[in-house]
Amino acid sequence: MLFRSGSVVVLNFWATFCPPCIREIPDLSAFHLAHSNEPVAVVGLSLDAPPADVVRAFVRKHNIPYPVAIADAAVAEAFGGVGQIPSTFIIGPDGKFAARYLGALTREELERVVSPLMQGLRR
Repeated sequence: MLFRSGSVVVLNFWATFCPPCIREIPDLSAFHLAHSNEPVAVVGLSLDAPPADVVRAFVRKHNIPYPVAIADAAVAEAFGGVGQIPSTFIIGPDGKFAARYLGALTREELERVVSPLMQGLRR
């Protein structure tokens, strides 16, 4: 299971051709690994056009440990339009948007925003 109901979700829109997206991967990866046993999930949504093999190769090359999928324009539009990449949405355990970030995000900022949302959810 990707994440359970009531989890915090860090949803990151990115692309393989985006330098700021590439720069934030180590922070997203470190955050994901540090919280792998907690009710928080990092999910990457690539806005690259097919073929998917390009994205798969990129994920392998950069050792991305969190799930990655390819999103189309309809998915981006469902989030109110991404606007720029990287663009990260933090979804609280209640299913509501807790924060949105345009541009690269650091692990420290993720910790600052996500930690209070996980209070009471930790096992």
